[in-house]
Amino acid sequence: MPVESGQKITAADWNVLTERLNKIFADKVPGSTPTQDLSRRNLQSYGWGQVPSELVTKGQKFTAAIANDVIDKVKIGAKQVGSTYTLNNVTKGQKITALSINQISTVIDDIDPKRYIAASNQLAFAFLGATAKTTAWTQEVTFLGTLAFGSYDRARHYFNSGSSIKLTLSLANGNAASNVLNGLYERLGTINISLKNTTSSTANTISEGKGFEDLNTTNWVKLITLDLDQGGGDYGYGYGYGYGYGNCGGYGYGYGGYGYGYGYGYGYGYGDNCIGSVEIEGKIENGNVVLKTIVKTKSTNQKTGTHRLVYNTQKAIDKTSGAVNFSIIPPTFTGSVS
Repeated sequence: MPVESGQKITAADWNVLTERLNKIFADKVPGSTPTQDLSRRNLQSYGWGQVPSELVTKGQKFTAAIANDVIDKVKIGAKQVGSTYTLNNVTKGQKITALSINQISTVIDDIDPKRYIAASNQLAFAFLGATAKTTAWTQEVTFLGTLAFGSYDRARHYFNSGSSIKLTLSLANGNAASNVLNGLYERLGTINISLKNTTSSTANTISEGKGFEDLNTTNWVKLITLDLDQGGGDYGYGYGYGYGYGNCGGYGYGYGGYGYGYGYGYGYGYGDNCIGSVEIEGKIENGNVVLKTIVKTKSTNQKTGTHRLVYNTQKAIDKTSGAVNFSIIPPTFTGSVS
């Protein structure tokens, strides 16, 4: 609620402002755990894990340092979400007016709904780690990656700040059977896992509309899928207008119509439907994010080469305003492949 012009600014007025800021900038729900309760989940989507501003008490001397601590944090918050405001710091002896309070409140109002969507120029891309399948395989490879934050709250702070995890699959030095999968990896694009969603840089995938906040400690949660391995009937030509059914473009068998005999025909499949599939799932273990990426193909031909899954961070950059610092801690990575 705006403060009326000419109204005396009380400790309660300032504390209301400070509490609203702390909800975003610091963390009002420490010790959080994964939840399916939507109201609680919304509360947990607040909190960048930074140092909170102190509340004041009636009769306490209100200093420029107290005011500027809040103002500098609001400046950082506005920059983080891509908003442009001019807020002036106060000097010793300067009064805090209703206008000052209301200007700060307006900026917090703007930051709040954008809190988990960082401005693109406030994010930095960095390599986190990679795993690779280098031995021969036929129909399935599973990549496991653990993103260690140290606690569920630290993971929350990371994703709440608009930071995300990006995944890309690639192939090098593969044989003919492996090279077919290049099309799958290219169509998968770059996967982006954020607080509320998982998306791809291409339009080929099927997102489940789920992100970090949907992960739990008991079940694997499907995040995104690309399926180019539908298989299906392959059209074949046989004597007497036969139709053939093959496996991923293999030979088909044609059956002749009445009066034309019984014959066998070659089946012609559409290879695009038999490339393979990728599914990415996630869960929470000991406060850390674990991602499982499964590559499957119906082809039983042996695949060789280096099938590599790269994990990158896109993290909110460090910022400073006055005596206030803002820093989001990225995870560390360990991974395996089977």
